[in-house]
Order: sequence, then structure tokens, then C-alpha cells
Amino acid sequence: MFSFKKKSQETIGDLKERLFFHDIINQTHGLLLYFNQKELAGEALGTEEVKMIASEVKTLQSLVRDHFNYKHKNLGQTYDWVPFSYLQFSFSYLKMTYLQDKDVTISFKNDGSSEGQEIYYPAFYRIVNNLIKNIAESKSEQVEFTFHLKGHGLFIETKNSMGDTKEKSIPEHLARTILNEASSPSQGLGLESIYHLAAENGGEFTFEIANHTWINRIFLPARGLKSEKIPA
Repeated sequence: MFSFKKKSQETIGDLKERLFFHDIINQTHGLLLYFNQKELAGEALGTEEVKMIASEVKTLQSLVRDHFNYKHKNLGQTYDWVPFSYLQFSFSYLKMTYLQDKDVTISFKNDGSSEGQEIYYPAFYRIVNNLIKNIAESKSEQVEFTFHLKGHGLFIETKNSMGDTKEKSIPEHLARTILNEASSPSQGLGLESIYHLAAENGGEFTFEIANHTWINRIFLPARGLKSEKIPA
């Protein structure tokens, strides 16, 4: 099992700016991808789809507010701490945008002890957006998502097949690429963002490769078990 700890010459502030830029571009890319899908299909946007897009715009505002921690009179309806049901709604949009042609198994579990628990949405969204985009780009045919809300927080596990490695062992250089020690400065940013977002929110991120399957595991604490980043 790997724990993502990349050596970097960047300051923490510079790294956070670069990761935020990466994740914001991911989010806007998803919106454009969704619009392109509708255009290619010759479909008009229905009422529910407009509502979903409006929610994505609010999500974008939430991410910007979370990162800069500024107040603005038009940011009253942004998302910070949200219930488990809203996480499911948000995930459905990301799945529809990136994984509509994949064989996807999804499980949402909610323990009775977790009733009323809330999860910090900006961290959740950026993490899951990176997970889904990485999986989509891996061209995996079989994908599993498990979201398990317990009394102390949310556990996320994803599994996706690595079809291109079935006939050979995973080379050592793959691990170096995963850990972003390759020469390309853009490789591994999604994974690095997940690692830092989980850590700064009091959670954890690990991953492993087993039986030609990539497995991600993330934990995010529930409200009350971490300090709120945005003042009331």
C-alpha cells in the first residue's frame, strides 16, 4: 500500500495554488464536456439538467471561496458542510459526465450512528472529481465506488481494472510515475491533490495495486471532528 508523500522544492503556498488551479480546470473541463455531450446528441437541456448545472456553478463558487477564504455578498448560497444525500447527488453528475460508457458499480452505505452527520463539501468534490477523472482517463472497463458514512466520517473506496497490465507484471517505473517523480511536472497532480486535501482536512489517502486493480482509499472526518475552514 502506498502513502502519497512527494518530495517537492515548492513552498506549501505555491503547491496549494498549483493544485487548486489543476482542480478548478478539472471542474470547468467537466462542465464543458457535459455541454459537448448534449450538443453532439442534439439534446436541449431540461429543467432538471439546468438545476444540476446551476449546482455545479455554485460548486465552483464554493471551491473558490474555500481556497481564498474571502467573503462576498453573492456567495451566500455556496456549499460547505453538506449531508450525505447531497454527496450522492453531486456524485451522480460526475459519474454521468465522465463514466457514462463504463461498467460502474456504486454503493452508498449510511450507518445508523451517522444520522445527521455532514462532510466538508469542497474537499469531497475536489477529491472525487480527481478520482473519477483519473479513472476515466485510465480506460478501465470495470469500476467500483463505495461510499460508507460512519459516525466519525466518510470512507471512500474505488477500484478500477488495469487492463493494459494483465499480461505483464507492473514495472517498477509505474510506482515512480504514480508518486510524481517522473520528469513531467503535470503527472500525478490529481493524486497529489487528493493526498493534500485529505490531510489538511484531518483525513487520509492511500492507494495500492493488487490483482491488476488500482484501489484508492480515502477518509474524510465528519463535522465536529475537524475545525471549520470558513468562518460563519
